[in-house]
Amino acid sequence: MGIVIEIVDGKVVVRLSDKSDREQVDLPKGKSIVRMPSEYVCIDTETTGLDFQYCDIIELAAARVKDGQIVDTFSELVKPPQEIDEFIEKLTGITNEMLSTARSIKEVIPDYLDFCGDSVIVGHNVSFDVNFICAAAEENGLHFQNDYIDEMRIARKLFPNEEHHRLKDVAKYCCVEQEKKHRAGSDVETTVHCFEIMKSMALESYTEDEFSGLFKKKYIPKREVISGISQTVDEIDESNPFYEKVVVFTGALSRMARKDAWQIVVNMGGIPADSVTKKTNFLVIGNEDFAASVKNGKTSKMKRAEKLQEDGFDIVTLSEDAFFSMVE
Repeated sequence: MGIVIEIVDGKVVVRLSDKSDREQVDLPKGKSIVRMPSEYVCIDTETTGLDFQYCDIIELAAARVKDGQIVDTFSELVKPPQEIDEFIEKLTGITNEMLSTARSIKEVIPDYLDFCGDSVIVGHNVSFDVNFICAAAEENGLHFQNDYIDEMRIARKLFPNEEHHRLKDVAKYCCVEQEKKHRAGSDVETTVHCFEIMKSMALESYTEDEFSGLFKKKYIPKREVISGISQTVDEIDESNPFYEKVVVFTGALSRMARKDAWQIVVNMGGIPADSVTKKTNFLVIGNEDFAASVKNGKTSKMKRAEKLQEDGFDIVTLSEDAFFSMVE
């Protein structure tokens, strides 16, 4: 079962629904902030896909950090409702055999939330992890509304001339060695080391408030990106995940027309495109097609995107709802 969250008379109402047939969900979560805390909890998840409504958590990890040092850790595999596919096994190194004796998310999530407590959360592209954890918490009658700091936004500000800002790229820029890629515990440790280095870099030149102020939207000259689609805003936050990234949409969108979705991308400084190539950064799939792919197999564009990802290209597949959760 999954969750559907509704606002009724100003209150959040949560009800259960079938995971393969969910309605649009707006999760009650904390705020994205830019700070340099001395104490925080760094988190990471491994999942069966990139959409918190249709996919499942298979690993949860976290580290409690004080004055730059990891003082406690949490790491546990999570058994999903169904077996994971070959692509996820290859990507994460987590196998169905490893998951066969793991606890369910219902059993693990209370312990994980207890570990996180009310701490500020840090993570790389952390809104992804926050969405999954928040959804799992709400589904089990709990709440996860901690404010969170996205290390990737900070990396984009400190390394503006670098093309990519994935965790492995940031680790390279910070001279941090990554042990096991795409395993939550290892990624948490890498993220902590990178965040502490970037904190030092930022605070060498700015106060904490001055650095936070750099994340305000900046004036960007208007431009026509593709035929008939021109930028309609004067200011863009250059640290948003779609800035100067190539975004491809496929399948019918349920929230708006394709042209309107292109407009959103352009107004965030992104570049809409029609086909999946080596230059594609995001493939956004309409909700119905994404749900069908979870149940009945993947489309040719999804398979193409996965192959490019396996070959090391910077491409992410998102459902329509996951895309809108990143732009709202």
